[in-house]
Amino acid sequence: MPSQEQKSVSFSLPKQFNITMVDSIYHQLEPILSSASEITLDGVDVEKTDSTAIQLLVCLKKHTQKNNQTLKLINLPEIVSKTAKQLGLLQLIQS
Repeated sequence: MPSQEQKSVSFSLPKQFNITMVDSIYHQLEPILSSASEITLDGVDVEKTDSTAIQLLVCLKKHTQKNNQTLKLINLPEIVSKTAKQLGLLQLIQS
């Protein structure tokens, strides 16, 4: 398990939070996941999303729970909740 300093990091999700950006987002978050104890993802700018983005959120939730980290999702627009609900994953990203 990576050692985390007691630090909080915020990350803004992009306007196009979908398959075209998920790989880039993951690579930007990778070093944060190994160093932060609390990660906040801010979705205020998100205008488009898809199932791939929701899968990334679910994976991040599971990873942070497994590693005793905190993941906060803030300012998520309705489109994110709606997509997660359609996939049956809304409860996972809200937990």
